[in-house]
Amino acid sequence: MIMYNKIKQIIRLYSIPKFVFLNEFIKNYPKHKIKVLDVGCGNKSPSITTSLFPKIEYFGLDKEDYNLTIEDKKILENRYFHVDLENLSELNSLLPDNYFDFIIMAHVIEHTTRGIEILEILAKKLKVGGGIYIEFPSVKSLSFPSMPGTLNFCDNHTHVRLYDIKEVANTLIKCGFKVIKAGTRRNFIRCLLTSMVIIYQLMKIKKIEGGAFWDILGFAQFVYAVKIKDL
Repeated sequence: MIMYNKIKQIIRLYSIPKFVFLNEFIKNYPKHKIKVLDVGCGNKSPSITTSLFPKIEYFGLDKEDYNLTIEDKKILENRYFHVDLENLSELNSLLPDNYFDFIIMAHVIEHTTRGIEILEILAKKLKVGGGIYIEFPSVKSLSFPSMPGTLNFCDNHTHVRLYDIKEVANTLIKCGFKVIKAGTRRNFIRCLLTSMVIIYQLMKIKKIEGGAFWDILGFAQFVYAVKIKDL
């Protein structure tokens, strides 16, 4: 069991892009306990993230407690910003300026209609030298077939707007960031594991979910940027 959990952790660390970039960022600050803000911290993200990065100071932000365990809520104690991103004034007032070292915003922006304004606010909350990772469905996902678990953008009824990678990158550049890497999300390990994921899904839930094909087909795009100056 110990060996299984260790292998599972290693796969997560190198196959989930937000963790790949966070891991690379942390390597630059080996003696510094960095503050990480996870925007959209549902689906057991607090416990998963802190198990991979036990030395970080983890903060979560979400408008509701979505699929959070008792352990997750304990991790979030006194570090949970309960706010709807669309409420820009509350978002801006709740989060301290120049405070966080790293912000994760993976598959959140497409659930908002004011994503660019939200990014502009979040940009102010990062310290100079801090990193931000943003991931969202690509425009070409509109051409993909519909599948359970989302393969076509419109499969998820809570998706309200498509964002373009140039739009996201230009917003960050305008806010004093340097884009380090951006493009279509294609994690090599996830591509290799596609057939195993399909078999697992058929055995576990008796159906194949669209997420199994995200990396092979290029469902998502991402932008990773570092703040180089305050504006």
